[in-house]
Amino acid sequence: MLRAGLVVAVACVASLAQAGVSGMAGDMPDRGDVFLEQPNALGVVASVPRPVSFYSDNPQVLGKAKEWHVVMDHEDTSYGHNIMGGLRDSASMAWYWTFEGDERTSLPHNIWVGPAHVIEDIAPRWADVTGDALPEVVTVTSSFDEGGRLSIYDPISGAEPIHGPHIGRRNRWLAVAGIADFDGDGQNDIAYVDRPHLAKILRFWTVRDGALVEIASGDGFTNHRIGEETITSAVRSCGDVSQIVTVDAGWSRILASHVVDGTVQTEDLGVYRGPASLAEAANTCS
Repeated sequence: MLRAGLVVAVACVASLAQAGVSGMAGDMPDRGDVFLEQPNALGVVASVPRPVSFYSDNPQVLGKAKEWHVVMDHEDTSYGHNIMGGLRDSASMAWYWTFEGDERTSLPHNIWVGPAHVIEDIAPRWADVTGDALPEVVTVTSSFDEGGRLSIYDPISGAEPIHGPHIGRRNRWLAVAGIADFDGDGQNDIAYVDRPHLAKILRFWTVRDGALVEIASGDGFTNHRIGEETITSAVRSCGDVSQIVTVDAGWSRILASHVVDGTVQTEDLGVYRGPASLAEAANTCS
């Protein structure tokens, strides 16, 4: 088992023929994400380190997408913020991979986020935020003393985790809103609402030279109410630059925002009448 936030890529080199684990790993299987790594024109996926021998041993997966799974694991109630209703924190994430249509999986491995931290999130999510064409895991980890921070883990390459700053106080949280290219530079950015019940600040971050850099922020946004088990936000793609869709601080208007020259630009999409109205606005381009 790995602890203190360290990760390895052992499962990336394990043969499916050697694995014997089926089904979802982890004890919180409903709180996770799946990323499909598509094969190239030769039917090979980039993350296979020795493609000739691997596909020789596993010809049935040639041309199939590789499924990367991550789920929260090891429920942990020690922090006790309980901001997400019945959803509890976890001490680690379990990750593994398989191929589309294949019943076999790699052996699951754990990413431990301690000491004195828990994963405080609806669920971890996969996204390529470093520009290497392979996904990383983006989530929220909270310190028992300093509150929440944005965290990026890279189990595929085994690179060191990347963390943003803690909010600075226990029981202070951030809610990830979405991941997309919000400033038009060709690289995915991460949008979150800093303290969605208090400060209500929308922040945009990107990864540069192995570190998280804030590129813009604006006041008057939220995407979560205390006790809710969902995040009220979505990504809207209407043109070259994506927008993050949230609600205003008073839960009355739907707002779509992106970054222009380091400034948050916001468009009012209409009255907020519940989650369905936000989903409709996010999927409609005028």
